[in-house]
Order: sequence, then C-alpha cells, then structure tokens
Amino acid sequence: MGANEWLITDREVVRLLRLTPRRSAQLKRLGLLKLDGTGYRFRELVGLRVATDLLDSGATVRQIRQALVGVKRLLPESEIPLAEIRLVLDGRKILVESDRVRFDPRTRQIVMVLDVEGLAADARATLARGLVRPLVPPAEAAEAWFQRAADCASAICFPDERVKFIDDEGNPGAPLQGQAVLCFGTISDTFLAEFRSFGFCALVKHGN
Repeated sequence: MGANEWLITDREVVRLLRLTPRRSAQLKRLGLLKLDGTGYRFRELVGLRVATDLLDSGATVRQIRQALVGVKRLLPESEIPLAEIRLVLDGRKILVESDRVRFDPRTRQIVMVLDVEGLAADARATLARGLVRPLVPPAEAAEAWFQRAADCASAICFPDERVKFIDDEGNPGAPLQGQAVLCFGTISDTFLAEFRSFGFCALVKHGN
C-alpha cells in the first residue's frame, strides 16, 4: 500500500453501503468486511459494493463464496478480484459478464446472452436491403449460442454446402464455424419442405 493512498474508515464504509447488522454479518462471513480499524482502500470498497449488490439481488453467502473461488482462479494475481470483473445473478447462478457473454466462474461454462438491440438492427437491415445477414457470435461462444438457439427451435437444417453471405460492404464471405438454419415457431412443416433439398433436416423435440 502506498504511503499516500487514502483509506476509508469502517464507519464510512457502513454509511456509504448502508449496511444493516445482518448484511455486515454476511460480508464478514465472506471475509470482505473486517471492521478492525485498519480502513479500506477504494478497490476494497468496490468489492464490498459488488458483494452487497449480489446479496440485495437475492444471492446467498454460499453462492458468492463459491463464485469467489472461481473468480480468484481466473485472476490469481488480483488482490481484489471483485473490483475487476462484473458479476451478475442469473437465476440460481452467479456469472461473470464480459461483453455479450456470460460464463460460470467455477466451470468457465459459457452462457449465451442475446444482444437484442443488435438483433433488431440486423433484422431491419435485412428487410431494407434484402440481404441474408448471419448472426456471428464470438468464436469462443459459438457452440453456446448454437445450443441455446437449438433449444428454442422447432426444426433445423444442416446444409450440405456452406452458405455464402454478403457483408455490409457487399463483399462475399462466410462464418468460420459450421452452419445451420433454424426454424422458430409453428411453420416447421413448411420449413422442412423448403429446406430438405439443401441438406439434412429434422424436427426438434423438446422435453416437457
């Protein structure tokens, strides 16, 4: 710690975060709140804020503790990893959020996050220009994107040949990953009839 680094007192931390006795006890169990008079650096305050927000969102001490173990593995050199990444509560899991991708810090399993505004813009451009615009997720998340989309589809077609695309500048190109055409909604019979000649097609059965 630098000689000129300012510290936040215990009283200021409790006031700034509006900590109740119960919340203070939870943060102590996580090893984030010490209240021993040594004070807190700003980055420690940020870490406390992240943990407090997760607790306010409904996360349990156990969930945060497990997430912390995974986060420390991701950032082994960091003294305060909670201050360096974004954590969100997604259902019953605490996930790391980076750009449009969320992943479990314990298993590093990627969970897809749809960019709704981006999808809407792509759809509008398709209608205006009459182009087929592929959805191209980050390469490392492509499998997760496909799995999530397939879980929602009613039918799917794997083309025998690679589908050619035109980018925004009018240049030909194609995604680097394998390709599939998915059908959503109740038009699966029409979809299969139209796409069967292009490759392997099948209905997607969903469990109850």
